[in-house]
Amino acid sequence: PPPRAPFAPSRTPTPRRLRSSAIAVAVLVLSGAGFWLSRRGTQDLALTFDRADAMSGVPAGSGVAIAAGNTLTILDANGHAVETRALDAPVAALSWSVGSFWSANGRTKAVVEHRLDGETSSFGLNHVPSSISASEKNLWSTDEKGRQIHQFLITRSMLGMFLQPLDLYDLPDLTAECFDMDADGVLWMVDAPSRRLYRLKVDGAVYKPVESAPLIPLIGGAGRVKGIAVDDGRLWILVSAADGRGASVLKRLSLRRLAWTPT
Repeated sequence: PPPRAPFAPSRTPTPRRLRSSAIAVAVLVLSGAGFWLSRRGTQDLALTFDRADAMSGVPAGSGVAIAAGNTLTILDANGHAVETRALDAPVAALSWSVGSFWSANGRTKAVVEHRLDGETSSFGLNHVPSSISASEKNLWSTDEKGRQIHQFLITRSMLGMFLQPLDLYDLPDLTAECFDMDADGVLWMVDAPSRRLYRLKVDGAVYKPVESAPLIPLIGGAGRVKGIAVDDGRLWILVSAADGRGASVLKRLSLRRLAWTPT
């Protein structure tokens, strides 16, 4: 189990790079780099990002955030770039929360909170997080094995901000490739071996599957699922190219379109 001592952050002021000229340049760069939009109906959305290292797509207000290399790009609901931010390190996992976003680089035992005022706070963990999900009061993570969910409490006070380990949950017979925790405490997870999306609920120290749906009809059988998020009855899912070199595709679709099977 994780240690029961709070993790205190190390803070690093980071200058914001949100000038209108930079945003305009970002829009032009993205347009020239092969970023485009396609729609099918009112729920479906497909964004193709011409970067093999695009790692995560998550809801950011009414839009979406994409991390590629050392750059975070925030897009509106129509896929247009409206903001860019420089990151201290490439991102391997990303999650949006109230007034900030959280990232992990996939190599060190740490997560970083990036606030809207431009400051960052780094928190040491007892594992290297491969996927994360953040809310206003909690942070969840998995390690590279993908067999457990770590839960941390986010506390803020006059003394600063702390990350307190709370619980460790097992994922029996499943291997998390990536996951998201919704506002109701429901765990949404992509199982790496089966390429199925699972909906799970907690039962003691275990997250148990409630139902699952195949993703292969929607994303194919190759490529890596690099990030998912569930928001307002919709699924966002980012998939990389099978060869690790081509474009990455971020899709949004209604959860009702999936072929759910009770487990």
